[in-house]
Amino acid sequence: EATMNIDGITLKQGALIQAPDGELFQSITVTSGSVIAYK
Repeated sequence: EATMNIDGITLKQGALIQAPDGELFQSITVTSGSVIAYK
């Protein structure tokens, strides 16, 4: 698992986000601007 801090961005649970290195992470939890995701 990986934890990514994303300030100022609101994501819905289950949304796909793209990391700066181009890898995709599936958002499973969004709290206080933090995204806990897994590859």
